[in-house]
Amino acid sequence: MSYFLSPVGNSGIPFFNNQGIILAGGKINTYQAGSVTPAVTYSDNSGLTPNANPIILNSAGLPPAQVWLTGGQSYKFIITDASNNVLQTLDNLTGINNVSTSSSEWLVTGVIPTYVNGTTFTTPGNTVNTYQVGRRFRATVTAGTVYGWISASTFSSNTSVTVVPDSGNLDSGLSAVDVGLISTTNSSEPAYFQGQWLIDASNRWVNSGNTQPSFLAILTANQTSGSTVIFPTVIFNTGSSYNNSTGIFTVPVAGVYLLSTNLSAFINASFVLNPYMNCSTAGIVASAESTPGSVNGPGSVSLSAVVRLALSETVQINTKAALSGTTYIYGNTNPVSGAYGYNSFSAALLY
Repeated sequence: MSYFLSPVGNSGIPFFNNQGIILAGGKINTYQAGSVTPAVTYSDNSGLTPNANPIILNSAGLPPAQVWLTGGQSYKFIITDASNNVLQTLDNLTGINNVSTSSSEWLVTGVIPTYVNGTTFTTPGNTVNTYQVGRRFRATVTAGTVYGWISASTFSSNTSVTVVPDSGNLDSGLSAVDVGLISTTNSSEPAYFQGQWLIDASNRWVNSGNTQPSFLAILTANQTSGSTVIFPTVIFNTGSSYNNSTGIFTVPVAGVYLLSTNLSAFINASFVLNPYMNCSTAGIVASAESTPGSVNGPGSVSLSAVVRLALSETVQINTKAALSGTTYIYGNTNPVSGAYGYNSFSAALLY
């Protein structure tokens, strides 16, 4: 990596306050261009010794050492007095003769990372706005360069960042973690990122566990017709999007879904099984009605639909009330014949 002399702070001319007095004890706060994310400067062109941030001016109003900037990175300098009153803001600064700032799709953060494990590192201060969830990263490690995306970024006393590498892992030689030029906040990128879900390099919807939203739940106790059918026993629930207490599936990411249900009940001349899939925005997307039985006996109805659903839309299975009396949708065991009812509700994101 190359380092270039800063156009500010190296002229030998002291800084002054607004009254023309030498700015002893003044500060040069250094950030990434257009942001308040701290960015490191260095005391020489080796890049081995970082300057303090802020740089505290000496009694002569000068930085105590030279100021060198990372190649390929643009900076913002905010100059204040000793009481942090802002005197001047200089944005989009690059090193002298640095012509590399516009030639890369990667933003050089200038942040010094601390290795934790193969998928985690920390940084000083709050860098959550730089290391945003869903953003691409490029890490320099002992083995070379590792690429991937950021799955978690939280700030407490420092910022802890968890990543999902495309291949390989971080290692103890971690020296830099840069990010993709396009952020996930007010981004110009197409809306691939929704909640915890995003599209990976293979064009699949994934979350931090590399999984795709889907569920299957079954009915294990008899339920009265004429209400939302609740399927309490969950076989799998990838993404935790199905609520087995309410029977409601909440869409975790917009897309096209396959919805399916199968219901069995005791059918006679006074009762028909009339289930329907009810979406909070799309309305009823599928419905059916069993044929009234001439003799008492079990009957079943299956529904399926391929539907484009919006983020946070809900889907549930409802049934109409019996024409007379109380009729049960079978649970795990048919109360008449003892056979299994095979009632289920499932959904899976197709694309």
